Amino acid sequence: MAGIAAAVMTVVLTLGWIRSQFATDVFRVTTSEHHTNGIMSDHGLLAWTTFHHPHLVFPFPELPAWIATQEDPSTTLRDIMETPLMQWSWQFKGFGSGKVKNRNGSTFGLFVVPYWFVTLPTALAAYLLLSGWVEDRQVPTTDELEQELLD
Repeated sequence: MAGIAAAVMTVVLTLGWIRSQFATDVFRVTTSEHHTNGIMSDHGLLAWTTFHHPHLVFPFPELPAWIATQEDPSTTLRDIMETPLMQWSWQFKGFGSGKVKNRNGSTFGLFVVPYWFVTLPTALAAYLLLSGWVEDRQVPTTDELEQELLD
């Protein structure tokens, strides 16, 4: 069962990777009146985003929103990563973590990984589980462990 779940996850991630080459997807959730989190998929990259604005109040709780753009959006993930305002904590070969701090007190945080970093290990796990290299094991119940100790 775990192998099938890993295989399905591999297919979903691979389709997302392919889609990210020609579309930008953003899934956004407002977590408090001053804070929004999201996941962004663009140009073969996945990013966890945070936006905090101490002076802007979101008066109504927002439902999670999915924004999909197939045309060239005004701001891509690569544009955000290459802006001179981005202060990187660290960055290496498509991986990175950084923030943009604006004068108005708002901050935009970004944690980026390439799609392959998530997709390929999931594909390997699916292969190992489905090929029998790793078997699903039943965890013994407390009664079985007690019986084993008594024997």
